[in-house]
Amino acid sequence: MNGGNNPVSAVGTITINDFSVLAGDEVTINGQVFTEGAALDWQAGATNVQAATSLLTAITTFADAAYIATRASNVITITAAAGNAGNSITLVYTDSGSGSGIVFSGPTLTGGTDGKKLTKHFIIM
Repeated sequence: MNGGNNPVSAVGTITINDFSVLAGDEVTINGQVFTEGAALDWQAGATNVQAATSLLTAITTFADAAYIATRASNVITITAAAGNAGNSITLVYTDSGSGSGIVFSGPTLTGGTDGKKLTKHFIIM
Protein backbone atom coordinates (compact mmCIF):
# COMPACT_ATOMS: atom_id res chain seq x y z
CA MET A 1 0.00 0.00 0.00
CA ASN A 2 1.42 3.37 -1.04
CA GLY A 3 0.67 6.40 1.09
CA GLY A 4 -2.01 5.68 3.63
CA ASN A 5 -1.21 7.43 6.87
CA ASN A 6 2.45 8.04 6.08
CA PRO A 7 3.83 10.86 3.93
CA VAL A 8 5.14 9.79 0.51
CA SER A 9 7.98 11.34 -1.50
CA ALA A 10 7.46 12.86 -4.93
CA VAL A 11 9.67 11.28 -7.59
CA GLY A 12 10.81 12.06 -11.13
CA THR A 13 13.32 10.65 -13.58
CA ILE A 14 15.85 12.00 -16.05
CA THR A 15 16.77 9.52 -18.77
CA ILE A 16 19.83 10.06 -20.96
CA ASN A 17 18.94 8.43 -24.28
CA ASP A 18 21.50 9.97 -26.69
CA PHE A 19 24.78 11.29 -25.25
CA SER A 20 26.01 12.33 -28.72
CA VAL A 21 23.60 15.31 -28.98
CA LEU A 22 23.99 16.78 -25.48
CA ALA A 23 26.63 19.47 -26.20
CA GLY A 24 25.58 22.66 -24.42
CA ASP A 25 22.24 21.25 -23.24
CA GLU A 26 20.82 22.34 -19.90
CA VAL A 27 19.02 20.41 -17.20
CA THR A 28 17.23 22.54 -14.61
CA ILE A 29 16.05 21.03 -11.33
CA ASN A 30 14.16 23.15 -8.81
CA GLY A 31 15.53 26.30 -10.47
CA GLN A 32 19.18 25.20 -10.50
CA VAL A 33 20.66 25.00 -14.03
CA PHE A 34 23.24 22.32 -14.91
CA THR A 35 24.92 22.96 -18.29
CA GLU A 36 26.76 20.33 -20.31
CA GLY A 37 30.29 21.25 -21.45
CA ALA A 38 33.90 20.54 -20.59
CA ALA A 39 34.38 23.69 -18.48
CA LEU A 40 30.83 23.75 -17.14
CA ASP A 41 28.80 21.56 -14.78
CA TRP A 42 28.86 18.13 -16.45
CA GLN A 43 30.12 16.32 -19.54
CA ALA A 44 28.27 14.01 -21.93
CA GLY A 45 31.18 11.55 -22.16
CA ALA A 46 31.16 8.67 -24.63
CA THR A 47 28.09 6.72 -23.45
CA ASN A 48 24.65 7.39 -22.01
CA VAL A 49 25.81 5.94 -18.68
CA GLN A 50 28.86 8.26 -18.58
CA ALA A 51 26.61 11.25 -19.27
CA ALA A 52 24.19 10.20 -16.51
CA THR A 53 27.07 9.66 -14.07
CA SER A 54 28.52 13.10 -14.79
CA LEU A 55 25.13 14.81 -14.49
CA LEU A 56 24.46 12.98 -11.21
CA THR A 57 27.79 14.21 -9.83
CA ALA A 58 26.86 17.80 -10.70
CA ILE A 59 23.42 17.42 -9.12
CA THR A 60 24.72 15.86 -5.89
CA THR A 61 27.60 18.37 -5.64
CA PHE A 62 25.05 21.20 -5.70
CA ALA A 63 23.27 19.47 -2.78
CA ASP A 64 19.73 20.89 -2.81
CA ALA A 65 18.15 19.90 0.52
CA ALA A 66 14.74 19.56 -1.19
CA TYR A 67 15.68 16.29 -2.93
CA ILE A 68 18.21 13.51 -3.39
CA ALA A 69 19.40 12.04 -6.67
CA THR A 70 20.42 8.47 -7.49
CA ARG A 71 21.40 6.71 -10.72
CA ALA A 72 20.80 3.28 -12.24
CA SER A 73 22.44 2.90 -15.64
CA ASN A 74 21.37 5.90 -17.77
CA VAL A 75 18.44 6.94 -15.53
CA ILE A 76 18.70 9.48 -12.71
CA THR A 77 15.93 9.41 -10.12
CA ILE A 78 15.12 12.58 -8.22
CA THR A 79 13.34 11.92 -4.90
CA ALA A 80 11.98 14.75 -2.78
CA ALA A 81 11.55 14.81 0.96
CA ALA A 82 8.24 13.17 1.89
CA GLY A 83 5.15 15.34 1.50
CA ASN A 84 3.14 17.35 -1.01
CA ALA A 85 5.84 20.03 -1.34
CA GLY A 86 7.98 17.77 -3.53
CA ASN A 87 5.32 17.86 -6.24
CA SER A 88 6.35 21.46 -6.97
CA ILE A 89 9.99 20.62 -7.79
CA THR A 90 10.41 21.39 -11.48
CA LEU A 91 12.35 19.53 -14.15
CA VAL A 92 13.27 21.48 -17.29
CA TYR A 93 15.34 20.36 -20.30
CA THR A 94 16.78 22.92 -22.73
CA ASP A 95 18.15 21.48 -25.96
CA SER A 96 21.01 23.56 -27.40
CA GLY A 97 19.78 22.77 -30.90
CA SER A 98 21.59 19.54 -31.73
CA GLY A 99 18.68 17.23 -30.90
CA SER A 100 16.96 16.00 -27.80
CA GLY A 101 19.09 13.54 -25.85
CA ILE A 102 17.26 13.60 -22.52
CA VAL A 103 13.73 12.62 -21.51
CA PHE A 104 12.08 13.65 -18.25
CA SER A 105 9.26 11.82 -16.53
CA GLY A 106 7.33 15.11 -16.53
CA PRO A 107 7.66 18.83 -15.81
CA THR A 108 7.56 18.28 -12.02
CA LEU A 109 8.14 15.50 -9.55
CA THR A 110 4.92 13.63 -8.82
CA GLY A 111 3.32 11.36 -6.25
CA GLY A 112 4.18 13.22 -3.06
CA THR A 113 1.55 13.25 -0.31
CA ASP A 114 1.44 14.51 3.24
CA GLY A 115 -0.32 11.37 4.42
CA LYS A 116 -3.49 11.27 6.42
CA LYS A 117 -3.88 12.62 9.88
CA LEU A 118 -5.30 10.12 12.27
CA THR A 119 -8.24 11.29 14.27
CA LYS A 120 -9.46 9.46 17.32
CA HIS A 121 -13.15 9.49 18.03
CA PHE A 122 -14.48 8.66 21.45
CA ILE A 123 -18.01 7.75 22.31
CA ILE A 124 -18.94 8.78 25.81
CA MET A 125 -21.89 6.97 27.29
